[in-house]
Amino acid sequence: MIDKHKIQTIALDVSYRCEWDGDLICAIFLEALTDANYHTMREKLEKVIREELKIIELNSKTVL
Repeated sequence: MIDKHKIQTIALDVSYRCEWDGDLICAIFLEALTDANYHTMREKLEKVIREELKIIELNSKTVL
């Protein structure tokens, strides 16, 4: 079993390697689910993640 500290270390490594790019981090997360044979979960989460990323993108384009 991986403890909380190890999970945090792995998360930091992924974030660093992805240069803190949320889209890329999400893509890696989804691929990891597929690799672990969580295809149904990946499908459901991919829809939610895509919707959220669209909202983030739209909000970042809003001119103040």
